Amino acid sequence: MIDLGVETVPDVAQADVDDSLDLSIGAPVIVATDGDPDANGAIRVAQLLSARDGTPVHAIAVLEPPLAYLLTLEHLPEEAQAARIGALRKRVERQLQRVDVSEDNWDIRIVVGRPADAIADLSIQTQAGLVLVGIGSQGALGRVWRGDTAMRAVYRTRRPVMAVHRDARALPRCAIVGIDFGPASIAAAQAAFRTMARRGIVHLVHVQPLFTLLAEGNSAINPAYGQELAGQFDAVIQAMTAPPDIRVVHEIASGDPARCLLEIAGREGADLIAVGTHGYGRLQAAVLGSVASRVMRGAKCSVLIAPEIRARITMTGGPGQGRTVVSTVPSEWVGMLTDFTQRNAERPTMLEIDDPAIGAQAEERGYHLRGVTYDHRDGRVQLMLGGRTTGPHITHTVSGVNEVGIATGPDGRDSALRIAAGHSATILTFLA
Repeated sequence: MIDLGVETVPDVAQADVDDSLDLSIGAPVIVATDGDPDANGAIRVAQLLSARDGTPVHAIAVLEPPLAYLLTLEHLPEEAQAARIGALRKRVERQLQRVDVSEDNWDIRIVVGRPADAIADLSIQTQAGLVLVGIGSQGALGRVWRGDTAMRAVYRTRRPVMAVHRDARALPRCAIVGIDFGPASIAAAQAAFRTMARRGIVHLVHVQPLFTLLAEGNSAINPAYGQELAGQFDAVIQAMTAPPDIRVVHEIASGDPARCLLEIAGREGADLIAVGTHGYGRLQAAVLGSVASRVMRGAKCSVLIAPEIRARITMTGGPGQGRTVVSTVPSEWVGMLTDFTQRNAERPTMLEIDDPAIGAQAEERGYHLRGVTYDHRDGRVQLMLGGRTTGPHITHTVSGVNEVGIATGPDGRDSALRIAAGHSATILTFLA
């Protein structure tokens, strides 16, 4: 039964969003609409997922305050607000009739607030695994505005957000996924898998930036580099859970990441591009820009953006399954981290700092693990990283630690170390 009730939600801070996330087929889906035709494709995709997988769909229409009242912080008169709510309700009802939405597995809500906050609040309530929004072809300005709304929804909800082209009438059959072997790009691939049509194909594309190639050499110059990438692709594919009828291929490109992904999507006739986003420092963002934002603005197809999935997950265990061990007892940390170092010494790593106030910040990529220690006298964890044998090294210190977690993959190898301190976390993952 469709419920077109009206709700008002407060602002939702990132720190309030539940980390638990289910990317599996059948997990709830949120679809956002304001009755505009640009959301028609998102509604159709939600309907297709619901029909195929029995996926519950929670649709949301958000009524924002008029700009004049938002600037003056005054409240809109009740009669005027009621008229706006009624008009939005009629637009949504007419849209659902045009798209021919079945009422089974759907829950529709009218919410007064800001879109990203309202979507985040609903994602917490429903434990949704995917958010769908509409994006049209009505010109660059409209695409930028809706793309920025989608990006804000990613950071607020910490859920994958798929901006579906308004003309989409089927699930994607060909997807291009940008892979940097980090958690965010792996989450993008997993989210793409669940949206794919039967017998679809997913291209995992690793783009090596030109400035990195000049510093490190590429596979044509350095065969060992090519072999390392091949091993990383194999490890990523084994760690993923692709449906058996989805074909997965991979390739390596070089140059500007956003441009390469867009060019490959055009070459392959892709109807979906998926990328991960895990934040950068201000200087890096100013120089490089956001790959996700640039793909969103330049794509001629649907775009899926996924945040990094944090290392703290529900504890599981058993044959063939991954597991996570989490400890809040400082006396256990010395032994945990000593064993962790012995198991993983010299493995290449990626280090990120996840702060709710600014998002995830990439600190390093490619340094090898030298050791992790805990000093019980001052409550600090130190992570020591360096070159494979010689060369530069860094030491990262985390103070005020309150939790240590180690995630292990189905193959029995450690996949991540998470050091929590207050509301932020330091996350160490492995590239191979």
